[in-house]
Amino acid sequence: MIKWVFFDLDNVVFNDEPCFALVLQRLHELLKNKGKKVSFEEILSQREALIEEGETGKIHQIVAKKYLKQSEFDVFFKGCLDEMMQNFLQYNPVMPGVDYQIHDLEKRYSLGIAANHVRRSIEALENIGLLNSFKIVAVSEDMRVSKPSARFFALTLSQKNVDPSNAIMIGDRVELDIVPASKIGMKTVWLDLKDDQKYFSPRNEYEEKYLESIKRTPTVKHKIEWEGVQPDITIKSISQIAYAVGKLAQTFAGTK
Repeated sequence: MIKWVFFDLDNVVFNDEPCFALVLQRLHELLKNKGKKVSFEEILSQREALIEEGETGKIHQIVAKKYLKQSEFDVFFKGCLDEMMQNFLQYNPVMPGVDYQIHDLEKRYSLGIAANHVRRSIEALENIGLLNSFKIVAVSEDMRVSKPSARFFALTLSQKNVDPSNAIMIGDRVELDIVPASKIGMKTVWLDLKDDQKYFSPRNEYEEKYLESIKRTPTVKHKIEWEGVQPDITIKSISQIAYAVGKLAQTFAGTK
């Protein structure tokens, strides 16, 4: 019987694309101030080339390091992080409609957060009136362990003695959410939301050009490694979350 539903944060509750756009924008501004003639289009081309080559790391950081020495990058990236944290919801806007899905589900299930994220995200959830909907809030900065570690999930579920067979994990990342959750016995819902379908509304010319870049070359372009597991349900939009949970709950209604 399904009793618990856990949400990832990035690209499920919050949209993180503006964060990546900000880093590349600030990189271009920094290089321009240094007198280096590098266009924003050239920086975006570096982003696209890395993805086409199969790079699976933090693309925005890798691009910045192509132009900056390590010491310069450390100062630069700290400044970007500080700006993001001070204006969290500006650079991590709420995914439209997810609040409705959460409020609908909390009527029937206990909800939790299981995310690789910063402590600041908890305050953001409170600011938008969603924190009280969750009985467990586990973010990696607080737990000092992150997904896909089995220990992350074990510690998260142990907070309320949750049996993994009674829980669903909703996430957008196969390697961080779906695979490890499945391996410990949780049911899974994969939110396969394309980069250009995240309701990212550009607010300036930089963001407009970044959106065009992710339309040309989606961030997750590499081969997905399922490690022998499959999600129980795959959905293509935020509006399908409650439906997917209900369908899984019905399917596994006879289990303990």
